[in-house]
Amino acid sequence: MKTPEDWIDDIVLPSLSDYLAGMAEHQAMSVVTHVHHVSDRVFHYYTQHGPSVLGGAKSETEFLDNVISWSQCLDLELARDVSNSTKHHFLRKSKGKWVNTATSALEISSSAWVIDGTGGYTVEDLVRNVIDFWRAFRRNNP
Repeated sequence: MKTPEDWIDDIVLPSLSDYLAGMAEHQAMSVVTHVHHVSDRVFHYYTQHGPSVLGGAKSETEFLDNVISWSQCLDLELARDVSNSTKHHFLRKSKGKWVNTATSALEISSSAWVIDGTGGYTVEDLVRNVIDFWRAFRRNNP
């Protein structure tokens, strides 16, 4: 099983590099989807190597909801929403208030993809912030 760090290094960062080199919408959606799924990797890592870190969560969704709740890291929720928009078409907000409504998840602005409805928050910033969050989480929960 890949560790969460392996997933970031082997999947997310190369996907981010591809996106930055090409700046295509499908690359933007892919890198956000990949970084969103770091939470799944973290959940499954701790089910085997320290279940107490999960705070009683029984599923990936419950774990991520709990982490978003105590950390107030809206980037985690935004990454989930953008990732889920690949199957729902519209960017929907279940709990957070980053985006009230959007007809799509991303829009192009000054040669960078931004998350629709956020006032210019870039895909790159979102991905880097989520990576930083999970790296810090892992350092604090070895």
